[in-house]
Amino acid sequence: VPVYADAFTSAISVLQVFSLDGWGNAMLTALERAGYSAYAYYIVITLLLPCFAVKLLAAQLIVSYRVVAGVDKKLVEMTKYIIGRWQNRLLSRAFLSLADHARDMTARAER
Repeated sequence: VPVYADAFTSAISVLQVFSLDGWGNAMLTALERAGYSAYAYYIVITLLLPCFAVKLLAAQLIVSYRVVAGVDKKLVEMTKYIIGRWQNRLLSRAFLSLADHARDMTARAER
């Protein structure tokens, strides 16, 4: 049952609507508490956010592929710089070794 008492519970409720999991119950609860303006809010959220999320995910996958495969050299160098500044050194080493492995595999396939 969604409660919009503070920022955390509001974010959880929006995430529930965003994932399209049980958003009908959340909308009915908000309708009881806020009135008919909740209909407009939930219709906009359920129509726009999932479409936006799919496009954002696809764009991130494409950019990540280009970085790991080494297609865009400037993007690879910028990503290495950003990852090198991460506080988690183990995670940054893992990503950089994955990128090096992908470049090696691409070079072997081209030979």
